[in-house]
Amino acid sequence: MVRSYNDAVKQESRAKLKGFVKKNLLSHMSPRDVRVVCFPGAEVDGEEALEVKEVYDSLGIPRENVMGIEYDAKNHERLKNAGLGIRFTDRPMDAYDFFKTTSEKFDVISLDYTGQRTWKERDIARYIAGKGLLGNGGIYCTNHSANREGVKMKKGLLSVMREKEALESMKDMMPLAEDNFLETVVGEGSRILDKYDEMSSSIKEKTFDLNLLRDQIARDNVEIFRGGVLEVSPHENIFARSQIFSEIVECYRKDLGKELSKRKFGVLGEDYGVYKMAFRDFLSMAESEFVRSGVVKKDVALKALHFLNLDFNKGYAVRNIERYSYTSNKNTNMLLDIMEVKRLPDMLAQNVNKIISLSPDGQGMKYNPCFLSPKAFRGVVSRVKRVPSSWIDVNIPAPIYLGSSWVPPKRKKKISKEKAVELMRDGISPRALAEEYSGFTKGQLAAFKAHITMGTY
Repeated sequence: MVRSYNDAVKQESRAKLKGFVKKNLLSHMSPRDVRVVCFPGAEVDGEEALEVKEVYDSLGIPRENVMGIEYDAKNHERLKNAGLGIRFTDRPMDAYDFFKTTSEKFDVISLDYTGQRTWKERDIARYIAGKGLLGNGGIYCTNHSANREGVKMKKGLLSVMREKEALESMKDMMPLAEDNFLETVVGEGSRILDKYDEMSSSIKEKTFDLNLLRDQIARDNVEIFRGGVLEVSPHENIFARSQIFSEIVECYRKDLGKELSKRKFGVLGEDYGVYKMAFRDFLSMAESEFVRSGVVKKDVALKALHFLNLDFNKGYAVRNIERYSYTSNKNTNMLLDIMEVKRLPDMLAQNVNKIISLSPDGQGMKYNPCFLSPKAFRGVVSRVKRVPSSWIDVNIPAPIYLGSSWVPPKRKKKISKEKAVELMRDGISPRALAEEYSGFTKGQLAAFKAHITMGTY
């Protein structure tokens, strides 16, 4: 039986995407200018491109502005011949290859995966963020299966939790690390990896809260978009030119190389993990130094460094998130995450660069690099301080449950062996009996039929 993708709960999920795009994108952008890429869908005849029809058509977005991705050759051909008026790749292509190779920019990227989140989906997000394929104020939407994840996938989501815990841990440790910074951060890095292994064991033993783990899908996307070019070119990180950053990287490679080599960091390999850990630690160190300098207080130091990095790396700040869950008509739990991402506003970037900047040789920070008067400097600090903290760490809400479209199949009436034999004597085939009744498989019924034919029944 082929199940429809046009059920009420699935329609509701598309309505949520439509409402989010209308509220957050069309409030400042004409539908005629919006560029979309999505999976149109072609699993069921007559239901091609339901997302295009229910979301983008109703918002007034021209079909020629929509790019469809389809990896299955048969479905790709059927979609191209359906007269939909949307664009398609020249050949069947999955999302990974598309975003890895394209340079085209979009305002809405909607990826209704239906399957679970794996390293491949994480790397797709990295290509989108790292190559700047989503426009300023754009919408990123993903839909994932959220049940029966394998251990490998659970560990991947666990690593996201570990990174957030590590960042908080490093912030607390920086004041203690003035004299032996490298030894402190590498020692703490080793402790965090041990903690990761301990938590991994709890996953294997099925004692971990999987709902908490699944929340890391949204957290992972937030961190990836924040990383910008760092996600595909870690060597271009704003701090990578500094001597102390290079020393941290080398320490991690030397002291934790064996541990890091055991872990999967996606398309960029082990080097990506080294640079991510080094960046996290360097940022914490820079924040601590900034506070000790007495130029600004801790809250402003954190914001200024975060914005400086966001601006240099061409990263995105996730400004709004809506999350939904539902049970599909295949009895699969689905997790829908929709987020709005924005670049750092030019005015804010200018103010940050008046507070702090990286020295030309990359070896240190320059405070008040424009030599503002005390009054002017306080004014700039005040403006940065008033920027909402959500630009740094957006709240990840719990998903809202939309309901279930699962309808269990009707239970078949059980048949006795005597009744089955009687019906087959009357000419009913084993296949027809198996479809109508429970109690015996088609193979068992065929065996009964053979006995009838041989006269042994």
